[in-house]
Amino acid sequence: HDDVLQALIRMSQLGFFLQEGAKPGSQADQDSSELAALTQETIETLRSVLGDLQRSAVGRGGLIETLRNLARDVQFESRVKVSLETASELGVPSARQLILYQAAREGILNAIKHGAPSHIHINLSREGDAVVLTVEDDGRGFDPSAVDESEHFGLGLIRERLRLAGGSLRVESGAGGTRFTAVVQDTPDELGAARESSD
Repeated sequence: HDDVLQALIRMSQLGFFLQEGAKPGSQADQDSSELAALTQETIETLRSVLGDLQRSAVGRGGLIETLRNLARDVQFESRVKVSLETASELGVPSARQLILYQAAREGILNAIKHGAPSHIHINLSREGDAVVLTVEDDGRGFDPSAVDESEHFGLGLIRERLRLAGGSLRVESGAGGTRFTAVVQDTPDELGAARESSD
């Protein structure tokens, strides 16, 4: 991104140089002025995007907005109703946001692929120093103990990522559907950084 910014800054400078040498009111004057303005606008947009990415590993809008987009896209593609329930501000540290997003995606896609549900509900909440994500569906369910996670890589990978982050994954399933619960714990440093960034 530094290379891109440097190139854009150089383009902006060239636009100003061209404008200085152009005859006032000429086409070259107008074009160089537009070039300089558009380049400067692009620089500011890129800086804003980079700032958002620093605050959230999942991109602009953070975890909640990304989950909303995921729910909307999955509902559109699968025709399965997907709802999201969450507080407006959870203070989820950036390092945990990507793990939670990946867990939510895995839970949703597993439900659609194996459960044939009519409704999937996502809930994201904070319980003390833990953030809890649940993905619950009303599908046909399955026997979690019969799943070989060495063959079903997605579920095993999410479980391992959560474990490495000091979290856990619990899968409960029966005739009434499946409940997929991912929990991550904040470290003191992460929690402080998250609160500072949200102030």
